[in-house]
Amino acid sequence: MRDMPDAEFLCQVGAANVPFKLDADMRRVDETPAHKALREAVVNAITNADFNSSRAVVIRWTEAGIELRNPGTFRVGVEGAYAGGTSDARNKNLLKMFSLIQIGECAGSGVPNMVDQWMSCGYDKPALSESYDPEVSTVLLPLSADSADGISEKSAVNVGRKATGQTIENENAIVAYLAERGESKSAEIAASAGLGTSRTNDLLRDLVDGGVVKAQGGSRNRTYRIAE
Repeated sequence: MRDMPDAEFLCQVGAANVPFKLDADMRRVDETPAHKALREAVVNAITNADFNSSRAVVIRWTEAGIELRNPGTFRVGVEGAYAGGTSDARNKNLLKMFSLIQIGECAGSGVPNMVDQWMSCGYDKPALSESYDPEVSTVLLPLSADSADGISEKSAVNVGRKATGQTIENENAIVAYLAERGESKSAEIAASAGLGTSRTNDLLRDLVDGGVVKAQGGSRNRTYRIAE
């Protein structure tokens, strides 16, 4: 496939099928984990780009998948980026701006969440790589599926859910916390699990959909507890 100009690329991504799904407040959910993973990858490329370089951030739709390249290597290395836990964005003010509109993670969990969300849709594991002279970081979101089951939106606690070990571990931690502490707000759950707010809400939504956790109250006063 040929490289696409930015406008055409965004149109192609925007044209991706969006499943009809309602949240606990009966509001339509207009994005999938794949949309969230792609958004995280774009934020990662922009906030970690070395803008002193003569090269630019490049996003291409190729036969292999969606490729995002930015000048500059990973600040914590490829293995460190996969592992997460260390926030060291090259452009901290840009990351802060994104976080103010609840896009991007400031806790060093952006890449692990991106990998988790992308693979939860049945795709192969995103590939991170670095090259030198010039220094360039690349994130490839494969469009090939690692199973014939395709996209699944079931919770990891349900049979048939395609999820990484990290998703299962995080959901189990949330369930264990609620079992011990009882009814809690998402901010309390996020703090206990060491996760960002947006990621915690995603996991809670999956657990609610799977019938493991029950949500109560409006958006500002919503609490969660183990379903009976």
